[in-house]
This record gives sequence, C-alpha cells and structure tokens, in this order.
Amino acid sequence: MRAKAVFARIISFVCICDTSYYNIHMATTTINFRTDSKKASKLDAFAKANHRTRTDVLEDALETYLYLQETNLAKIDAGIRDADAGNFATEEQVQAEFARWRKKK
Repeated sequence: MRAKAVFARIISFVCICDTSYYNIHMATTTINFRTDSKKASKLDAFAKANHRTRTDVLEDALETYLYLQETNLAKIDAGIRDADAGNFATEEQVQAEFARWRKKK
C-alpha cells in the first residue's frame, strides 16, 4: 500500500473516532443547504477517498470554519483593545515588518 493511502486511512480512522465521540456526547440537529453539483461531487469524492460520510466531512469543515472565525474575531478584539489602550507599533516596528515581508517575495 502506498504511503499516501496509508496516511489517508490513518487520518480517516482518527477522524471517524473523533466524530463518533461528538455524536455520542452531543445533541445534534439537522441543517440543510444548497450547493452546486460540482461542489457536491467533490465532497462525495473526498468523503469516499477518506472512507467517511458526506456528513462527517461537512461536520469537520464546519467545525474548522467556526474555530478559525472565532480565533480571528478574538485577535481583532484584542487589537481593538490594544488600540483603545493606546498601544500602537512605532514607526520603526512598522518599517521593520514591511522590510521582513518584502524579503519573503
């Protein structure tokens, strides 16, 4: 078995166990939404390749999306609190950051 396939099976097993934990311990609700057929086909292909259900994949995607949004909002709130407290970067710090980003290109 190729390494990529082995890795996919390991990840699938971990995800299935993780999803099973949540399904046992958390109340669930049904949410319906529409998407185009191309996305649905990609979703089904991904789920099949990873030995998961469409619901499992969507649940993981939603959980990841919500986590990232919560994290981003927390960072924005922290930045606003810093700004309200008068904590701003100096001109030298700003220029150093710009220089660091220019080098990455």
